[in-house]
Amino acid sequence: MKTLILNRKSYGDQLFSDGVQRLDFTTGFPVANYDFGGFLMRNFPPQDLTAVQSALSKTILFKAATTNFLGVPIKSFSGLTCYIPSANDTQLTYYK
Repeated sequence: MKTLILNRKSYGDQLFSDGVQRLDFTTGFPVANYDFGGFLMRNFPPQDLTAVQSALSKTILFKAATTNFLGVPIKSFSGLTCYIPSANDTQLTYYK
């Protein structure tokens, strides 16, 4: 991930969360959790993801999800969640 970020993003570049599966599903939860695989696909060109996807396939040995969770459809599930920082996020200082 470090190599991918350094090669593709400049400091201050926006990381997009729109269209990425949310996996927290708790009303009022202070930090959104997103599907890591969806985050990668939304923010980086597919040809740059080979190394990360290879590492993930060796790391995540089992993954499973129901079709819905608390009434929300699960459309994308890579087996790992992530936080996606944004400039107006109140938790950004904490995560930095």
